[in-house]
Amino acid sequence: MAGVAAAKDSRTFAVLRFTNKGLVTTRADPIVNPGVPASHVHNVLGGSAFSLTSTGEDLIKSNCSTALVKGDYSNYWYPTLYFHDPKTGNFEYVDVYYTNVYYFFEATNDQIKAFPTGLQMLAGNAMQRTPPATGSDQLDPSKGPINQVQFTCPRSSYNPPSYPVGSDGTKAGMVDPNNQGAGVGFPDVTCDGMYSPLRLDIHFPSCYNPAAGLTNYKENMAFPTDAGNGKQDCPKGWIHTPHIFFEVYYDTQPYKGRWTENQGTQPFVFSTGDQPHRRHRSPTTKVADSGSKTIESKPPAASQPAAGAPGNDDAQCSSANVRTVTQTVTVTAGSPAATAAAASSGTKDNSAASTVGGYTYAGCYQDNIGRVLSGDVLPNLGPMTNEKCVANCVSKGFSLAATEYGGQCYCGNELVGSAKLADSQCSTACEGNSKEVCGGSWAISVYSKTGAVTMKAAKASRSEHAHRHRSQRK
Repeated sequence: MAGVAAAKDSRTFAVLRFTNKGLVTTRADPIVNPGVPASHVHNVLGGSAFSLTSTGEDLIKSNCSTALVKGDYSNYWYPTLYFHDPKTGNFEYVDVYYTNVYYFFEATNDQIKAFPTGLQMLAGNAMQRTPPATGSDQLDPSKGPINQVQFTCPRSSYNPPSYPVGSDGTKAGMVDPNNQGAGVGFPDVTCDGMYSPLRLDIHFPSCYNPAAGLTNYKENMAFPTDAGNGKQDCPKGWIHTPHIFFEVYYDTQPYKGRWTENQGTQPFVFSTGDQPHRRHRSPTTKVADSGSKTIESKPPAASQPAAGAPGNDDAQCSSANVRTVTQTVTVTAGSPAATAAAASSGTKDNSAASTVGGYTYAGCYQDNIGRVLSGDVLPNLGPMTNEKCVANCVSKGFSLAATEYGGQCYCGNELVGSAKLADSQCSTACEGNSKEVCGGSWAISVYSKTGAVTMKAAKASRSEHAHRHRSQRK
């Protein structure tokens, strides 16, 4: 892609295609969980130099890529999808049919520039469990909360509808009021398009803030805003990059007949543990081009699967540097989806500070799919520390503050449906201070105004399941 592109008066685009052959399927996320197993399993595409700690400079050294274009060594990854068999309770891996990555050059007054080498971006929020207000996408921050993830469900007929009428997003998805074939979350029917089954649509932001830096994935990207005349511009001093639009086609048709449709629920669940699937997170590490390359200027016809194209032989490209980790974990069954969520390995001894910001460490407690603290969920505080989380919760009047997975913050006044864990279960280093502990996998480091916590039983009955997860290579 050229280093600089002229300002655009209308949208143009190119498409980068991937087949069903990914690079690796593994618990790895070098952006969010560098150096340690990730909190859940991902399908990984792109350059062969992918590893637990890979950077843009590492990816340039890739021997090959699963992209059907020579010379593109960027990596893209997203959570794996499972079918939760309603009869046996087993989880079955759902194959990816193919993937398209579009590079949109939007109408703008800005100069659209190439991605800088090593740029790390993240779209969505894997741990969000609250449905949005609507099923439509919304990419302009000046017009309300961003909604950058949808599902598209091509069908021969939309009678009955793809999404439950009046759905609030808690058990199945919500229809897009402007498109009956799309919505936020999973539909409760089988998507029967021959070459276009259930499709995940992800929009990445296209404004890069150099002041934040390449690797500050929580703060370095934003969506452009309406500048009038159909154009969208980035804030002054930011770099306008191409707008990445990600399509993942899941082969869900083989499961038709194995579940009851049109009942307001559905059987698919991501490795993040979100069954209605209200939110999704997909990271990418971009590599600047060292030379020219050809990307298709139009996508394949909707009625055709992605075929081969000049580029890398993805069948021969599977040399990602990822180690195997076997681990048995216990998770709650507030939702059957929880048993598909993998655990995150801690990298630090359990040595939580006794006091932080005037709050006292109360212990390590179990989290669950419904969240045991729900007063303030996942505030954007930058690279997380216990100090940041406590200060945020104090400012909002909550008596409890908790960190989890090294980078998440929760506030509240009581723990709902939780249980005390051994302190060793909270052993993940904080993103913002590696000398601190910020929870673990489904485990929260709790700080209290009084040093004690109030426990409350969950309304639904709960049971425990042991689930073994293995990082595996394709």
